[in-house]
Amino acid sequence: YQRRVHGGKLFGVSSMTGELLKLKLGGEVVGIDKNSDFGMGIQISSSSNLRNVSFVNCDIQSLPFKENHFDLVLLHSVLPSIYDTKSLMVELCRVMRKGALIAMRDATFEYKYQPELPEMEILLRLMPEYVTNTGGRADIEALHQQILRSPEFEIIESSKSYDTGSSKEMAGFFLSIFAPRSPGWAWAITKFAPEEINKSLNSWAAWSTIPEASFLSAKHETIARKL
Repeated sequence: YQRRVHGGKLFGVSSMTGELLKLKLGGEVVGIDKNSDFGMGIQISSSSNLRNVSFVNCDIQSLPFKENHFDLVLLHSVLPSIYDTKSLMVELCRVMRKGALIAMRDATFEYKYQPELPEMEILLRLMPEYVTNTGGRADIEALHQQILRSPEFEIIESSKSYDTGSSKEMAGFFLSIFAPRSPGWAWAITKFAPEEINKSLNSWAAWSTIPEASFLSAKHETIARKL
């Protein structure tokens, strides 16, 4: 979609803003988020002297833009936390021009990692269920299809890829979610014995110190066109 929308009007939500700016597209580029300070986006736009970029704090389900305004909408790691996806798509459809593209990219909670230490798998198995238990969506491919199979959109691409993650960052993520006395811990010990959760936490902590440790996280991406 980079070639097709160059010079148009684009907006990306939160974590997608930085990736969008790296493309250095012409036209109008808007980054939105409800609470973000847009640190990375501002840094990239400043260092690259991008004068066509703006940032707006707003609710994605109540956008301060006129109808038929944007040629491309990028949503990265947004949908799993949105409860009312139907009203979200109505709002996005409102600000998109006919023929505009929308690209959604979300984690599928599928992982590849090396080396494999004992008990690491426990937290990986718990993560999708925990996301669902706390009100999110873990069935990402089905969610994308559900949202975009409508009279307003035509799906033109659906694919899966893997992102490389920092071992320390990924370990820190799981260690924080399921840390002792956290809500994640309280939920996890209803599924496994506390000593098993502790063993898994210890394995993640040990794994993060291995220099050659590697981690891949699957992402599902769907691109659709507004009809």
